[in-house]
Amino acid sequence: MSDLPRDLVEEILSKLPFTCMRAVRLTCKNWNTLSKTPSFMEKHIGEETSRECRVIMMMDNEVSLIGVNFSGIHNKVNPSIEHTGKLIMRYNNSTNSKLVDELFHCDGLLLFVMNDRKQRLLVWNPYCGQHKWIQPISYNRKWEAYAMGYEKKDKSRSHKILRIMDENIGPNNIGPYEMYDFKSDSWKVLAIKTPLEGDIIFRGNALSLKGDAYWVASEKQGGPMEKKKFLIGFDFTKERLGPRLSLPHGTYYRDVVILASGREREIALLFHKGGTSEMEIWVTTKITPNTISWSKSLAVDMRPFITGYSWFFNYSRRNFIDEEKKVVVVISKDENRTRNVAYIIGEDGYFRKVDLGEVRSNYYWPLVCSYVPSSAHISSSFLLT
Repeated sequence: MSDLPRDLVEEILSKLPFTCMRAVRLTCKNWNTLSKTPSFMEKHIGEETSRECRVIMMMDNEVSLIGVNFSGIHNKVNPSIEHTGKLIMRYNNSTNSKLVDELFHCDGLLLFVMNDRKQRLLVWNPYCGQHKWIQPISYNRKWEAYAMGYEKKDKSRSHKILRIMDENIGPNNIGPYEMYDFKSDSWKVLAIKTPLEGDIIFRGNALSLKGDAYWVASEKQGGPMEKKKFLIGFDFTKERLGPRLSLPHGTYYRDVVILASGREREIALLFHKGGTSEMEIWVTTKITPNTISWSKSLAVDMRPFITGYSWFFNYSRRNFIDEEKKVVVVISKDENRTRNVAYIIGEDGYFRKVDLGEVRSNYYWPLVCSYVPSSAHISSSFLLT
């Protein structure tokens, strides 16, 4: 192929799956250089996103790429969930990720919250082969939450990380919000003064959509039937929290509300009313940090499918949905907590369990998020080979 025109080589290599890129870059210097050009990445990512849905899964503290295909589900063809490769990060002369505590996805970038003594963050673009270590400016392990997004100005994207801590935990009680800016490679404290401060509790992991971040939150005061739940958005361009966004139901403390991701187009919501066996999936038809509207996508009675269904709702941490096919995939464990399982739930009573392997750690529950590769740049000084 060394004698072929550059355009033809680019066309051929762009047809290869995402998982082949490491092999392509190791083949020769010319291919390595070609695979990192803007024209090739744009063409290859376009080919990749037209294929099956890609999902990043962290299970037993290992990070893997999963391919999911729902194309034949309405013709009674079971969907496929295929392990397409383990994502390997090379750092500290090691190839494992045993210290990963949380995982987030935004714009093709993965944010790992490390559970080591240095309390570091790792940002990684698997497609470009770049990563960067980030050290928070203050220490707090009582409670903290992270989210990643980007500032949208002049058709460009400037990525940022938001850190939320317990009130009055930072140095000199400076407040609970800190922001890391990739462009300046620095942290700053955000002076967020809104009626929300001191009045809500952020629950669960954030979900990124179009550069903004969203959490399920609840009121601090009141009993189980009085603490309402709602959605809170954070605008990374304006660097401020939005108002309370309503959920589809009057949702209270004992109700289970879990955010699910689609293909970076919408946010889905798994809703379980406390004391019932009903599960509903709602999808946003419009969402910004200031406005929201919902449409019901699916309603299922879980009683025929799962014994002791209450644990199923309470221990599912992250899910993903294919809105076009009306299918939701819940990643959790089986009833005996010995196997990792994907529960595929669809219309007309469709239900299937896919065994993902033996549980090797009772401490970690599976995490999953949809993944779309991107050429988002981190830092050339942290290039992986």
